Amino acid sequence: MFTYRYRELSVALSKKGEYRAALARELRLHPEEIFNLQVERFSLDSRRKGDPKWSYNVIFDLKREVRATGNHAKGLVAATRDKESLEGDPQKNSVAMPGHIDVIGAGPSGLWAALHLLRKGFAVDLYEQGKCVEERFRDIRRFFVDCKFNAYSNVLFGEGGAGAFSDGKLNTRTRNLFTEQVLHDMVEFGVDESVVTFAKPHIGTDRLVLLLRKMRAEIERLGGKIHFSTALEDIEIRQGKITAIKLRNVILERGYGRPIESMAPITRVNPSESRQSSATSSWSESRPTSATSSWNEPRQSSATSSWNETKCSDGIQRSVYTASSNSYWKPCEALVLAVGHSARSIYEMLHTRGVALESKSFAMGVRVEHPQALINIRQLGLNVDTKLTGSAEYFLATPTLNKTSSAYSFCMCPGGVLVPCASEPGTLATNGMSYSRRNGPFANGAIAVPIAASDNLFGGLEFQRKIESDAYAVGGKNYAAPAQSIKAFLAHREDKSLPKSTYPCGLVQSNLWDWLDKTICKSLAEGFQNFDKKIPGFIEDGLIVAPETRTSSPLRMSRNSETLESVNTKGLFVLGEGAGYSGGIVTSAADGVRLAHYAKKDKLA
Repeated sequence: MFTYRYRELSVALSKKGEYRAALARELRLHPEEIFNLQVERFSLDSRRKGDPKWSYNVIFDLKREVRATGNHAKGLVAATRDKESLEGDPQKNSVAMPGHIDVIGAGPSGLWAALHLLRKGFAVDLYEQGKCVEERFRDIRRFFVDCKFNAYSNVLFGEGGAGAFSDGKLNTRTRNLFTEQVLHDMVEFGVDESVVTFAKPHIGTDRLVLLLRKMRAEIERLGGKIHFSTALEDIEIRQGKITAIKLRNVILERGYGRPIESMAPITRVNPSESRQSSATSSWSESRPTSATSSWNEPRQSSATSSWNETKCSDGIQRSVYTASSNSYWKPCEALVLAVGHSARSIYEMLHTRGVALESKSFAMGVRVEHPQALINIRQLGLNVDTKLTGSAEYFLATPTLNKTSSAYSFCMCPGGVLVPCASEPGTLATNGMSYSRRNGPFANGAIAVPIAASDNLFGGLEFQRKIESDAYAVGGKNYAAPAQSIKAFLAHREDKSLPKSTYPCGLVQSNLWDWLDKTICKSLAEGFQNFDKKIPGFIEDGLIVAPETRTSSPLRMSRNSETLESVNTKGLFVLGEGAGYSGGIVTSAADGVRLAHYAKKDKLA
C-alpha cells in the first residue's frame, strides 16, 4: 500500500461530505481504488466571493503509486500514518499528588481536570460558586427581564464557566494532543464528531448545556462530588504548602445578592484528623494574618448541624450538610484552582496569602453589532445559500496610533446576541453569545485594543473596574448599556436615536468619548476606518455597545510550566483562563487534561 495526503481538495458547496468522489475525479481513479480514506481537517474556502467551496485535507491508501502531476501536483504528497500519542509523553505520571484533590471552579479547566483525574483513580471534590447549568440558565433569563443582578449565578459564574454563555467556539490557534483529547471527549458526550476535523468548530450555548449535563453525570458516576453554590473564601499555607481551604455557601434568596444560611458540602471531617498534629493547636475562628501564620477554628457541633437532602434541577438527589455558619474550613493537600478570568476576589485573596502573581497584558474595547445580512454579502458574496455555509464571520486587525497600538476583532458571534456580563454589583461589561444554528438577524463581535501589563500588580484590574463602573453609571445604574453608532462615534457626537439591538437590558445614547479611555477611543476610531475598507458598510451600519472588558485576565498566577504548580506554593495547581495560561473553551479544558496527564498518586501522601 502507498499512503498519500491531499491538501485543499475542493468540494462544491452543495456536495459537503462527498470528498471521496472529488478525490477520485482529481486523481482520475475509481472511488473503490481509494482505501482507508480519512478527513484530517476541512474548512469553508470563501476566497472567491460568490463561489465558496469546502476544502478538505485527507489521508488515504492506494495499491499503486501515483505521481503528482498537473492540477493536483501541489495538493498530493506522500505520507505516513505515524501518529503521536499521549502514552509516549515522558511527562506522563511525573507529578506526585495525593489521592484526594479539591478542584475550585466548574468551568472547562475544572471540569476536564476533575474528569481525567477521576479516570486515573483520584478522589475529587469539585466546588463551584455558581449553580448547575439548568438553574443558571433560568437565572440568566430572569436577569435579562428584570435586570436584578445575581452575583453568583450569571453569564460569567456557574457550571460551564463564561464559555457556556458565549459563541461556543471550539477552534484554537494551535492544536495538540491535549486539545484533541478535549474534542474527542466532547464527541463522547454527544457533540457532533465534525468538531474534531472542522477547522472552526462551534457548538453554541444550547448544545453546551446538554454537554455539561452529560459530563456532570459522568463525573458523578466515577465517584466525583460536585458542590454547587460553594465558593472558595480563603486558603491556609504552612511552610510554603497548601494545608487547608475555607469554603463559603452562597445559595441566594430571591433578593439577588444576600447570602443566606444554607448548605455546606457533603464532606464531614473529624477535627482531630483534619490538621497537622500540634500540641498548641485548637479550632477557634481566626483568619490567617500572613501566608505562614496558623489559624484554628472549631467545627460546628452536632447540636447545630444536620444532614438533609436536596435536588438540583437535573433531578439527582444530593446529600447536603446544613450548618449554622456560611463558612467553614477543611483540610486540603492538593488544590486545583481552575477559576475564570473574572475571579477578582480570588486574586486579591491569593495576594494577601503571598501566592505569586504577576501583571500581564490584556485587551479592552467595545462590542459592535451589524445586520448579519451585511456580513454574509461582504464575506461570502451575493446569492450564496447561508443554510449551506452557516452565517458568515469576520476576522479583522490593523495597526493603529502610528503602529504603537492596534485594533482587532475578537469573539465574533455570527447570528448572535449581545449580553451583559458583570461579575460585581455596580459594574457593567458586555459580551456576545450565540446558539448552535447561528441564525439570528444580527452579527456582533468585540473590537479590542491591547492594554500593556501594568507596573502595579492590580493596575489592570482596577482599570477594568473603572471602565465598568463608569459604564454602569452612564447606563443609568440598571444594566442598560451605553451605545453609539459608529458614524456618531467617529464624529464625536451623541446619536438622536439608536437602531435595533439584541442587547436585552436596554441601550442609552452616549458619546463614548466623554467617559471611555481616550487612547482606546482613538485606536478604535482608526480601526473602524480600516475595517470599513475591508467590509464596506462596517461604519454606516455599525452600532457600538460598550464596554467589552473581559477578553482575558489582567493577572497571571505564576506557575511551573512542567508541573502546573504555583512557583511558591506547593500543592497549589493553577489552570486555565483565570490563571492566565489559556484563552477559550478548548485550551482551558486542555489545561485540565494536561494536569491529570502529569499526575500520579503519591503513596506517601
